[in-house]
Amino acid sequence: MDKKFANKAVEFAGMEQLTDQFMRNLIGNDKKSPGGVVAIVKDNQIALKKGYGFTSNEAKTAVNPERTLFRIGSVTKTFTAAAILQLVQDNKIDLKSDIQNYFDDIRITNPFSSPVTVHHLLTHTSGFKFTPDSEPSEDLHTTISLKEYIKQKEFIVLKEPGSSYMYDNNAYNLLGYLIEQASGHSYAHYMQEYIFRPLGMTRTHCTLHDLHLADLAHGYLEDGTPIAPYSTVPSDLPAGGMLSTAEDMGHFMIAQLNNGIYQANHVWDKISLTQMHEYHSSIHPAYPDATYGYENWLKTGEKYGSHIVVKGGDIPGYSSFIVLMPEHKLGVFMAFNKLVSSAEVGRRWNKWFMNYFFAHKQYLETSSVVKTPQQQLKRFEGTYTDLRIFFAVSRITASNDGEITITDIAGERGLKQIDELLFQDGEGEILAFKEGKNGSIEYFKYRNPVSYSQKHVSSFTDVSASSAYALYIESLEAMGILKGKSKMFFKPDDAMTRAEFAVLIARMLGVEPVEDLSPVFQDLNDHWSRREIEALAAMGIVAGVTGERFDPERIINRREAVDMLILAVQTALPFLIPENIDDIARTICLADELLLENAAHANVKVLIGTGLTGPDTAETDEGILFRPSDSISRQEAAVWICQLIKRYAQI
Repeated sequence: MDKKFANKAVEFAGMEQLTDQFMRNLIGNDKKSPGGVVAIVKDNQIALKKGYGFTSNEAKTAVNPERTLFRIGSVTKTFTAAAILQLVQDNKIDLKSDIQNYFDDIRITNPFSSPVTVHHLLTHTSGFKFTPDSEPSEDLHTTISLKEYIKQKEFIVLKEPGSSYMYDNNAYNLLGYLIEQASGHSYAHYMQEYIFRPLGMTRTHCTLHDLHLADLAHGYLEDGTPIAPYSTVPSDLPAGGMLSTAEDMGHFMIAQLNNGIYQANHVWDKISLTQMHEYHSSIHPAYPDATYGYENWLKTGEKYGSHIVVKGGDIPGYSSFIVLMPEHKLGVFMAFNKLVSSAEVGRRWNKWFMNYFFAHKQYLETSSVVKTPQQQLKRFEGTYTDLRIFFAVSRITASNDGEITITDIAGERGLKQIDELLFQDGEGEILAFKEGKNGSIEYFKYRNPVSYSQKHVSSFTDVSASSAYALYIESLEAMGILKGKSKMFFKPDDAMTRAEFAVLIARMLGVEPVEDLSPVFQDLNDHWSRREIEALAAMGIVAGVTGERFDPERIINRREAVDMLILAVQTALPFLIPENIDDIARTICLADELLLENAAHANVKVLIGTGLTGPDTAETDEGILFRPSDSISRQEAAVWICQLIKRYAQI
């Protein structure tokens, strides 16, 4: 045992003082969380449980570690995984089995020969298409069952199962439905009878009900806005719906660190706990991704040679995290009634804690320097798209022997090679690449602990790499927003039609095509763009040339295009327009100002002042040459849309 933990009195005093100092930086008014709670377990007992601050800024009721309920967000996934492993123990689930074997009423669309298994769901490696989460509801009385929710979801496999990592809430919701199918009980009933009850977690719930409101810590958004109590959709949300207390989470951690035993109740066997605490997915052996129910946000040097598993949870109004160090039988749980970054706070806590208790070990991370010739590093070059955040596009270039440069929404950073597939930046952050089956580079993972980024291979043979428009086109193609005229040709100089430009806006906004809307435009009845354009019209984002006509095949000029785009931005993304746009506009001089009427004149200046133009405009002695009467080409439209997405990502 570590000598710092040998004396329990010293250990407890040190932990409490350390925790108090840490929480003082996070709890309070203004930008801090109104309240928080901590549970620390060591050697099969709760060494510290403590509440900080208040359950709300208004009521000023002190947080009670035994009674106050916090939403724990995605820490719920750890419980869902734990239930799955119980059912594995009972031979009701096989981790390597095709999940389709368990579902007669759900169809998994999988074009690959490899099936999606339970293992893939647990490790976020199913390859499913990312789909956004459902919005919560302030109605605490309407119940939406897990079965009802799952049956209306699409489960489409886009990446070969097991080949990539993308944190996936829907995979864990599907695991919750698997618990129902395999056990014959509802998800909530199973958790209550087989997890909460044997662990003595008497104040932990899958769903918020009226009876819990008196003990609920009221949630706040990042900007301090209070939010009303809400229910999740579905009502039992296996990916993130649970509420718990510090006391109850202490019980859970004790069992996790005590061979699955809590007060003589054997909740898990040793094999199950090993599977929960060992990493099963890694982009590189030095950079693991996920266990069954936990994950990794930490750099190697932040672990001081210890094996650590973590899980964070962020849900509207709340953040929480759990950190386990199995070899030291030590666990930490924290929760806050404000939406902060659980990974950021958890990582900060880990560094704070490890420096205090383990600095005497003098663990030093040594990174070798590899000087691979620059020419050989070109295999890493290209455009990469995050699997989960479609607009998070990065560009990798080989900059020197043993050095690469990454350019993304955070700017430009250099990294030095420390292993064949590993690079490190100046802050010690690791970028790890992954090779495909043929040895080519397919993915990297860097600064985003919950997803890989995939290398994009352009299909357009008519876009020159030296073109001023190439990066815009390639970025939008990588995001899946920009399509070619055919399989291999983009036709960058071709003029866009009104329909093509409107659909480009729809894809940029992520607007879902619709089938059941009453038609607005009579000339779209059988047109390929109808579903997207009708959806935009219903949102007030596009208008027709007359009340009943959109004129989809008419070539759109740059003045009409800017009007359509600015209307879309003002309607759906108004925060992207600078607050001082009027002041900015007054400084913009247009060389072809006389060709624009007043409204169009203002929109062009908004476009330029917001920073959405590029090589499509030119500086002249008379001012900026916008060319409003020219048709907008496909490559010029790519500039505006790409710049708009970039601005959105930066905000």
